[in-house]
Amino acid sequence: MIQKDFIIFALLIYCEYKCPLTGVGSGKYDMGIAIWASNPEIDKKLKTMFNWILPTKGNTLYNILDNPSCKSQIIELDGRTVTIDITNVYDVNFGPRKY
Repeated sequence: MIQKDFIIFALLIYCEYKCPLTGVGSGKYDMGIAIWASNPEIDKKLKTMFNWILPTKGNTLYNILDNPSCKSQIIELDGRTVTIDITNVYDVNFGPRKY
């Protein structure tokens, strides 16, 4: 996933209530993941995390990110707005679940 020839550099998981970039109670994101690079071991863990966050669409998100032509986009999965921003890294942010 995500440029297979790279090694894992860093994986950062943050939550809205711990991330100074979004502020407490801003409501924009519940959580996010920044992916700098990849290897098979971390890819498996990413897939597991995506399936925890998106119980029926985690594999869909993984497949979108695994596609070499993946572009920045905003999609709706399992009642969450998922923002994929691809600039220097892959930033994946999960909005609050809509009930």
